[in-house]
Amino acid sequence: TDDFVPIVSKIPGFLGYYVITVGGDKLVTVSIFEDAKGAQASIQASYEWVSQNITEWLARPLEIMEGQVIAYKTK
Repeated sequence: TDDFVPIVSKIPGFLGYYVITVGGDKLVTVSIFEDAKGAQASIQASYEWVSQNITEWLARPLEIMEGQVIAYKTK
């Protein structure tokens, strides 16, 4: 995922990217963008990156979900 960070962070509207371990060999990534256009570009970039870099390690297809932030708080 370190190789993907420079790619996703250059997409217009980029606000943040997180990689979260959720147990075992599972990861969840969260990309945050100012608008849907940036989010869609991120989804496309992630598909391309995964297919070129880690497809052989995937036990099953990627599950990609998209949505809007409805509540948040920052320090």
